[in-house]
Amino acid sequence: MKLKKIASLMLAGIMAVSMLTACGGNTTGNEEEKPPVVDPVDTSFAASVNKLLNDEQKAVLTFENDATLNSVLAKVAPTIDSKNLHPIFNLGGELVYSVDAMDMRHLLGIDRTNTMVGHNHLFHDDATSVTTAADIFVVDGNYTEEGVAEFVAHFVGNAINDHKLPALSDKATSRRYSYTGSIACTKVTNLSGDFESYVVAFTVTQTPTKITNNNNNDCGKPTK
Repeated sequence: MKLKKIASLMLAGIMAVSMLTACGGNTTGNEEEKPPVVDPVDTSFAASVNKLLNDEQKAVLTFENDATLNSVLAKVAPTIDSKNLHPIFNLGGELVYSVDAMDMRHLLGIDRTNTMVGHNHLFHDDATSVTTAADIFVVDGNYTEEGVAEFVAHFVGNAINDHKLPALSDKATSRRYSYTGSIACTKVTNLSGDFESYVVAFTVTQTPTKITNNNNNDCGKPTK
């Protein structure tokens, strides 16, 4: 009888140890699968970028906060490859050219190759249909939010100054072009917590409008 009682106690002890071991293993696994920490930046980021553009640039393009872009960025930012999330920064930030940027465009429902950077003439001066480009910046996490806004405004301002957003078409198509933009920003901390980076997504849409001749003078009608 004593032997049975001892055996039962030993079995109970072994089961308890096994359960503790299993629980410990699950805890470790959950920590390894934990995604990067993503902290949204205040929605006033668009206003911060617009404020840094000069009057001529703002006449061409200003940015708005957009719920769809914010949602897409929240999905894409945690999945960006570490080598793209933490590049050797050039002047504070880098553009993402990889599949991560292509995935963002796909989620936004635009062509995967529609970037303002890779194609200098994405926005043609003979375009007859609406075109949207989308890009991702990764900016050094040591910057302030104001510093990140300045970096983005500098890029956009240069694109406008370099006539990459044409205002008028050629004479053959007679169209005027207007531009709208949306922008979102978030801050990502990697798994090990040894660095942080801002991830900025923005879109620019070119919309053509046909120029009509409103001259009502009847040149063929004889005057009195």
